[in-house]
Amino acid sequence: KDRFYGTTDPVAEKMLAGQKARQEKRREEAKARGIDGDERAVATLYCRYSDRVGRGEEQQTLPPGPPLTEAAVRDKFYSYGEIASVRIPGREGQAAFIEYTTGDATELAIASTNRTTLNGRQLYVSWARVAKRGNEGAQGQGIGA
Repeated sequence: KDRFYGTTDPVAEKMLAGQKARQEKRREEAKARGIDGDERAVATLYCRYSDRVGRGEEQQTLPPGPPLTEAAVRDKFYSYGEIASVRIPGREGQAAFIEYTTGDATELAIASTNRTTLNGRQLYVSWARVAKRGNEGAQGQGIGA
């Protein structure tokens, strides 16, 4: 009965304690490497263009569409806060990193634009992660979540 209502559940307490211990260990390792410990970039989001529509067996791949441009990205995301920078890595223009001046603006942009469309393509928007290796000074150039 206690387990059903979520009170005094020893199994759940053990699972949560293990998760907290792993998170604390990751933070300590990150501090030892000189990183603040949070895997998310402070105010950067990752935006990915999708070339697939539909779900399951009805899913189909669209022909290559127009690439993401900085102007199109800025037009789509400017209303959620002040944009510090827009980076579109690679030649295909299938993804972008948008850096806002505040984390609140980033959260609002993610909540408002995930799974919306731009140039007829669906966008998937999430927090950017801090780069794991290589260019340690550049935040948000890791893979999106």
